[in-house]
Amino acid sequence: PIGTRLMFGRVGFSEIEATKQHMPVLVVHPFFTSDTLRYKWRTRWMNMFRKFQLGQRPMELQVMWYGRCDDQQYSLISLEDFIPYEDANDIIQEFEGASEKLSLGETMSQRDLDMVQALGLCKADLDAFNARNGFFPGSWR
Repeated sequence: PIGTRLMFGRVGFSEIEATKQHMPVLVVHPFFTSDTLRYKWRTRWMNMFRKFQLGQRPMELQVMWYGRCDDQQYSLISLEDFIPYEDANDIIQEFEGASEKLSLGETMSQRDLDMVQALGLCKADLDAFNARNGFFPGSWR
């Protein structure tokens, strides 16, 4: 669907169900996942899309989680669970607070460390994209 297609490349946040922690995500096209996981995730997304077309399930977004390792790097989330960057001021402040702890040399929890790592990876991608193209939907600027 057009609405889903327009989401490809958007940066935002979603909540990890197990931890109830928001982490940054990138909405990815099903054919642009990492080489090692491409078949698995393309197949999952296409199965979901077929069921959506038949009216058997709602449309979902395939996202890449920043700061997650390979086997947990991608997942499908509902449209309602995606929070666009521009609507995530409270979440962004929490991430910036964790980054501030690091710069002040304060003791950090594993959660804070995960947030700082994810934020760094996300910003690096956005900065690289901005340098090449001058625009990125949901950019940090």
